[in-house]
Amino acid sequence: MTNASLLIETLLTNTLQRKSFDSMAAWFEAFNAQTRRFESSIDRAILGGRLSLNVGFAFTSGYQSAIESLFLGDSLKDGELALSSLCVSEVKGNHPRAIETRLYQDGGRLFIDGNKQFVSGACDAQMIYVACRDETMGTGFDDEGRPKLKVVAIPTQSHGVVIQAMPALGFMPEISHGKVRLAEVEIFGHQILDGDGYLAYVKAFRTYEDVHVLAAIVGYTNAGKTTLFNALTDNSQYAADKPFATLDSVTRKNAIPELGPILFSDTVGFISDLPTQLIESFKATLDELRAADLLVHVVDIADENFHFKVDQVIKLLAELNLSHIPILRVNNKSDKAGIIDYRSLSMPDKGDVWVSAENKEGLEELIDSINIFLRGGLFKGWVILKASLGDLRSKLYSSGSVIEETSNEAGLLQLRIEIGNDELLELESIEGFEVLDKEQINIKEAV
Repeated sequence: MTNASLLIETLLTNTLQRKSFDSMAAWFEAFNAQTRRFESSIDRAILGGRLSLNVGFAFTSGYQSAIESLFLGDSLKDGELALSSLCVSEVKGNHPRAIETRLYQDGGRLFIDGNKQFVSGACDAQMIYVACRDETMGTGFDDEGRPKLKVVAIPTQSHGVVIQAMPALGFMPEISHGKVRLAEVEIFGHQILDGDGYLAYVKAFRTYEDVHVLAAIVGYTNAGKTTLFNALTDNSQYAADKPFATLDSVTRKNAIPELGPILFSDTVGFISDLPTQLIESFKATLDELRAADLLVHVVDIADENFHFKVDQVIKLLAELNLSHIPILRVNNKSDKAGIIDYRSLSMPDKGDVWVSAENKEGLEELIDSINIFLRGGLFKGWVILKASLGDLRSKLYSSGSVIEETSNEAGLLQLRIEIGNDELLELESIEGFEVLDKEQINIKEAV
């Protein structure tokens, strides 16, 4: 019987024993017992989802199967399986330049040191795969300034590994999440995975949400969050000058080409002195903020009590364990505060901009600031692609990065693109992709 036939038969005959589990360890034991005969990690992911009655365990079946496929290969052998987590995200994000965890040598021995901010399944994991900057042969950067990254397999019981549990997510409470501290953890050469840590492993894990980074709009009630959300997403969500005009979080794609693939989320307005019976419900509506790459803090600068309200928002973010996420402050309703020259006050590189969301004024500086925080700034220029990179060309078009296309006299494809500097660093490692200087641009004249 083929693997495909075995999978179909198992699904149709419903031979899997579906039940609830009181722990991740119990679920993982059942997952391995009932899916071990299937060599393909894809089959195991499907069957694991079928086995699970909880959303969190169904998610974990895919998560674990992806790790098995990526790090162990599709041919899974007895004794190789362990509940595992991939550790990437840090204070500054999960892109290559955000990774500050170090792999280094000291006296001929290898060590890892650093902090990971949000790791799914961390508290239950037996093995963690850690993305780190490779400083074993230098500074951790190549000659062109690109970070050199590796992924290292580390048992969680290793000396120097400390895992701090984080509050459970409301939509899948059965899955643990935690911060991981690596304090001079000694490792050995065989624990370092072959290949580029980002391109070969981290990037392979990307989902829609990873490609489209999430910027969550937060702020005290009636600060103008929804109005700004509408301006950034070309949306017509209801906005009113009253508390709790937005009761549920709403997420939309960015509609501004200069920002690239970003999802904006409009959240319920913060407020102080909530009745006790509403506090937990209020916090539960903000669970999704844990997945945000950037918090856009909207402040009604015309409100005479704005200092107090800013403090209340910052306090609640800390209570929700969100202080590690970068915060960009947007001083909204600047027109009502009598501000005329927004540009002179805005400091995009510092995360402090002045706007009138209602009038759509000051948004250029806001766009610049978002690009700096999320993408390391914006590259605008020409690149050249070899004919073999047709898939890359398609991806650049689908992300809205291509402004103009032509070919040079040699017939090579030239594209004028707008893309984040961090993304550009990734692309420059691809053979056949090259950034052009002004003098190298050779646009073929039309005849």
